[in-house]
Amino acid sequence: DSKEFFVVRDAGGLFAVSAICTHSGCTNEPNGNEFFCPCHGATFALDGSKPTSPAHSALKHYAMCVDASGNVTVNTAMTVPTATRY
Repeated sequence: DSKEFFVVRDAGGLFAVSAICTHSGCTNEPNGNEFFCPCHGATFALDGSKPTSPAHSALKHYAMCVDASGNVTVNTAMTVPTATRY
């Protein structure tokens, strides 16, 4: 498993989403209001949903925590439901 991810904030809070395209394992890049795979052109919504062809599934979400000082720790070995926010 890759250790590449994005930490994103939406109206519900913070979440960590994989940066790895579900099509071929390339690293996605932020591109406006979506993530873009430079290898084959797939895109994903910023929450990792709505993959476009040739990607076949949404991006994984990872467990994370924010301590009292605001430091963020992401556990890429543990996936969580996509609705989980911190």
